Order: sequence, then structure tokens, then C-alpha cells
Amino acid sequence: MQGDFTGIQQFVFGGAAETQKKAARLLRGRSAMVSLLTELAALALLDELALPPTSQILNAAGKFLIVAPNCENARAAVARVRERLDDWFVAETFGLFGIALAATAASPEDFVADGRFAAVQQRLWEELEVAKRRIFALAGTGAPEPIRAADFAFGACRFDGRLPAAPGLEVDREGAHPLSADAIALGAALADPSDTRLLVFRADGAPDATGMLDLDYFGYRVLLTGSADATGNFGAFAADGRLRRAFDLSLPGPEADAVPWSGYARRAIAAHVPVAGHDPAADPRFDGLEPVARGQMLTFEHLARADRDVLADDRVVGVEALGVLKGDIDDLGALFARMPGKPSFARFAELSRRVNAFFTLWVPHRLAADATLRNIYTVFAGGDDFFFIGPWRTTRRFAEALREDFRRYVAENPAIHFSAGYAMAKPGFPVRQLASAADDALEQAKGRKAPDGKPLKDAIALFDSVIGWAEWERVTDMMGRLSRHLGDEVRRSAREDEGRDGDGAALSSGYLYGLLRLAEMKRRLDAPRGEGERIRPEDALWRSHLFYQTRRHVERADGRARDDEARRRQDAAILAMIRDFGEEGIGRSGDAFRIALFDQIYARRD
Repeated sequence: MQGDFTGIQQFVFGGAAETQKKAARLLRGRSAMVSLLTELAALALLDELALPPTSQILNAAGKFLIVAPNCENARAAVARVRERLDDWFVAETFGLFGIALAATAASPEDFVADGRFAAVQQRLWEELEVAKRRIFALAGTGAPEPIRAADFAFGACRFDGRLPAAPGLEVDREGAHPLSADAIALGAALADPSDTRLLVFRADGAPDATGMLDLDYFGYRVLLTGSADATGNFGAFAADGRLRRAFDLSLPGPEADAVPWSGYARRAIAAHVPVAGHDPAADPRFDGLEPVARGQMLTFEHLARADRDVLADDRVVGVEALGVLKGDIDDLGALFARMPGKPSFARFAELSRRVNAFFTLWVPHRLAADATLRNIYTVFAGGDDFFFIGPWRTTRRFAEALREDFRRYVAENPAIHFSAGYAMAKPGFPVRQLASAADDALEQAKGRKAPDGKPLKDAIALFDSVIGWAEWERVTDMMGRLSRHLGDEVRRSAREDEGRDGDGAALSSGYLYGLLRLAEMKRRLDAPRGEGERIRPEDALWRSHLFYQTRRHVERADGRARDDEARRRQDAAILAMIRDFGEEGIGRSGDAFRIALFDQIYARRD
């Protein structure tokens, strides 16, 4: 039996919000809610079948897999739970989302005979595709009415305009639907660094306790509480079966040798979120923003400013922007198909759990342990895909670190890799459009091809460029070459203010933009052409333009040479820049040089 949450992207990112309050917590909570709803749907099926938790083989990334007896009672149980899930999603979300349930029969021989296990998986996949198209009984006689009554007397939910606000329910003085309020509460709990426990009670026997979520989920109530309360207050509920599950949601800490087991079953519903490590009010980068107390979750506005630099003259430079990173493991289905040995649920589950553990255990630990990456916000990371938001430059650096960590995690197996898309946006940009921009970039990376047309993938797309991870060292090299020519920004600023000549040719923003235009000329020159397309003759002049612009820039920065020694110094500077930016950069590095240029341009913008 397999369950699959349909409409995850729309659930996490959809719905126009009339307010940006709690935006970060809402996003984190919605992502976690996907895992929670899938967990509760699997629990509903296990309880209906009277099966123990060990009958659940997998539960990750909005999917679960259960092995159960093939009998009439089991088939009837699937039908009852399917109806319960459909009714809940129609009632609470107007059927915008759902969990499809599918089942297929298998014999013992299917799990041991050569080639038959793959056939079982194929049948189950086909049944699931059918179930997705029949969700809510839309293809049968039991379909819900196409127009449903809904009470918008209190207006639309301010956090999701598709849903009505509930009477008397407000979050931060904003009218809310219970699902939005629960997502925000869940997001707030997951941002708390203390040990958090998630307890699941039968709805007809749940306690009246602080921390209980508002909605009844498929016949269950959910309580968020601390570890001490979970241990001390609910023993009687466990003894008589009212407490159905008790999960540890705490994250791995920065200690690499820490044991994650705490006596509770762990669930990867939580994920790393950035919190204020110092008082942002004392930092000029965050002037004018609403204060955030130390230890509280940083807002997207704070994250967008975190990569700006404060110069010695107290000027703040650098673009105010978020970086969005979205990706997934390339051709994971083919990896499962190529598993060594005889296919089985054990091997299938082992590989799935190993992949999932990288994103749900290692990545949160890495973000907690590395001070340079702590401002990365996890929207979701598990199964075979991930989505992160953070300061624009930190997120790009994190992409490099993530790829290197994953390469080591898979023992440098060249057949296992991921592709990623990166996008930048202002903090007020709608989250669903952020996701769409990252999706577009990811499709670019997935579409990378070899000269013979074969798909390559194993790449990242950013700044309208696609580069294979194996070639990323070129980007690092180009960034180093640019940095070596940047000079001392503070001294350059002082020279300009005082009208004095300097002793170096720090790169101006105008010169960097000029390099970008020349890189575009070379890009057009090298691009494959269709029938009837012609070369633009002016593009072939990029070298002469480079020499002219570089000499002009150096002479403007240093002043005209007054003697032979000054002339020799200027000539040496010009040749070094022509070599680094022309021969090695525009000429040989192509997209790697463009990426490095964009990095420097955005970092210097006032």
C-alpha cells in the first residue's frame, strides 16, 4: 500500500497572502505539515488495519509504503481510510490538495524470485497514478458537489486567501484559517532550539493541553510540547491507547559525535532555521527593520541584508537580496534499478533511508556547526530533493558546500549526483514566485547536455548560466583573480574623496559591467546557430574592446603615467588584467567568469 501527497508545491508555496507577518514561520510550518499529514495518514491506515509501526516500510518526502495482509478486511480498510482522507481535504482545503492511496497484491514469491519484485513495484506505481486521477472519487458516483458552501463572513484567511478565516481565530491580530494557524504554530515550535516532542492522540481522547493544534487531522489531535512535559504528563494516555505516537523533533546539534537517540522515535519534520545570534538592532546592516530578539527566528528581510558589508567609513555596501536554492538527485529511479544484489524492500528502504539521512541529519548538523552557513533557512530537505533560502551570497556558497559534502557522502561515486537551480530576489518577492524562479533554473541545470547531445545533468544553473559541478573550480579561480585586482576598497574611496592619485587600479563597478558586456559578446560568438542565423561582426571585436577599456580604466584610476617607471607599472597592470580577464576569463572560462563577475558586482552595489 502506498500513499502520496498530491499538490505539495501548491500547498507549501501557494495561496496569496494579504500580510507578510509570520511569513518565514508559515513557510517552514507548511513544509513540515506535509510530513506531518503524511505521517498521520499512514497512522490512520495502520490503525484501521490493526498493524504495528513495523509494517510501515518508508515515510519520507510526502510518501509512505506499508505492507499488509492481502484480505478482504484490508481492502475494505483502504477504502475507508481513502474516504476519510478525501473528506478531510475537501472540507478543510476545498480539495486543493490530497493524499492518494493505492494498493496492489503480491505473493511471497514476488519478493524472492528473480525479476518479480520490480514487477510488483511497477504495478504499485501504476495503481498510484490511477489513484491520483481518481482522488476525491472524481471519476465515480461519490464525488463531492462541485460548488460547496463556505463561510467567508469573517473574510479570507490573511495568510492564505483561498481559505476562509475562522470566527475568533487570529494570529498576530490577523484573521486566519485553522490550517494556517496550525502551520504557523508548527513553524514556531520547529524554530525553538529546545527539545520538542510531537504527540499524536486519538481525537476522542485527546487532553486539553497548551500546545495543541487547532484542527482534527483524520481523527487525531496533535500536541507540541517539551521533552519534560511529554515524559511526565501523558503516561496514562499511553497506557490506555489514547496516545498513538510520540516523536522527537529535535535537530542534530553542532557536535559531530552526538548520539541523536533520546528515547523517542525521531521524525525529520524539523529542519534548521536561522536565529539571531546577536542583537540585530546594534548592526547597521539592519537599520530600520523591526527588532528581532536574540535567539528568535530571523525574518526574510534580515536574511536579505545579512551578506552586506560595513566598510571602515560606515558605508554599507552589497545588494539586499535572498538566494534561493532548489535541487534534487539526478535519475534516482535509475539508481534504484541498478542496486546490486536481488531487489527487495530491505534494499529499497536502505537506499531511501541513506539518501534521506543526508538531508535530514547531516545537513541540519552542518548548518548548526558552521558559523558561516547558519543563516540558511530550510524550506524542505528530505527524500531526494531540497529547497533552501538564505542571504544571496551565503546560499551560493552553501550550494558548493552541499555538493562537496554529498560527493563525500556517496563515497565519490560518479554515478550519484544532484543538480540545482539558484535564483536571487528581493525579500518582499512572493514565495511562490521565488519557487518558480528556482524551478526554472533547476530545469536549466537538468537540461545540460554534452556536445553529442547526451544528457549530463550534475550541474547548477545561476545568473542565466549553467555549469557542471566538476567545473566549479573554474568559478573559484575566477573569483580569486577578480579579488586580487580589487585593491583596497577603503583606500580607493579615500583617494576619490581627497582627489589624490592612488597606487593601484581597484576595479570600478563600471569596469566590471564592461567586462560583463564583453563576456556576452564572446558568448554570442560561441553559441550554436540555427539555419539562417549569422555572426554579429562586432562581437568578434571583444578583445580590442577589452584592451581599450582596461587601459582607460587603469589610467583613470592611477592618472596618466608621469615617468617611465609609472608607465611600466601601468603596462604591467594592464597586461595582468588582460591575461586574467581576457585570456583566462572571457576566453577560456565562459560561464564560470560570468558567475564570478555577477558575484563581485552584487557584492559591491551601494
